Amino acid sequence: MTELVGSSIILRHNKQFVFEIQKKHKWTTTTSGDLKIGIGCIGGAIEEGETPLTALYREVQEEIATEIEIFPVNNPFLVSTDFQLSPLIPDPSIDDTLFCWHGYNQARICTYLGQTRGEPYPNDLGGILLTDPQTLFKAYTEGLTVKQARKTGSVIIEKDPIPEEALLSPVGTAEILCKINQLNNYQLPVWFTTV
Repeated sequence: MTELVGSSIILRHNKQFVFEIQKKHKWTTTTSGDLKIGIGCIGGAIEEGETPLTALYREVQEEIATEIEIFPVNNPFLVSTDFQLSPLIPDPSIDDTLFCWHGYNQARICTYLGQTRGEPYPNDLGGILLTDPQTLFKAYTEGLTVKQARKTGSVIIEKDPIPEEALLSPVGTAEILCKINQLNNYQLPVWFTTV
């Protein structure tokens, strides 16, 4: 089996989804001089002795200091490096995984679907973005500043000051979600709308 190196979650909070706003040391500048800040799904690396799910519970506590509920899923799938979707072979070590995707060096990241059981706070993050899928997809396809995201009804909970004119850019699992949406002809996957 391919090495599992990380886990992440598509995490709902009330009627929005929770995305991390990367810490300042990960911010970059575009060739045109715009500040670019990554937004990703909550999650991280699997440490020695952890399963993907126990790693996820730990990462959620570290990053947003709340409890979560994982939803059971039907028809889990694999996203290949060329973005082909195929059924995920059943494996008890990754039960309740919505999908796995290939990260760096062909290692896999398991992604779950769930909801918060408390108020998220950017414990070990620069901030948190609470938004809807359409705003995430717009950030990916058209570009979106922090100020523009706020105008859509998105909520930004800052631990560190985040410039209003900075561009938000989906990374990691959030970027994979955007690519899956494009493969699906911009029709939101049912699991992104029915939670």
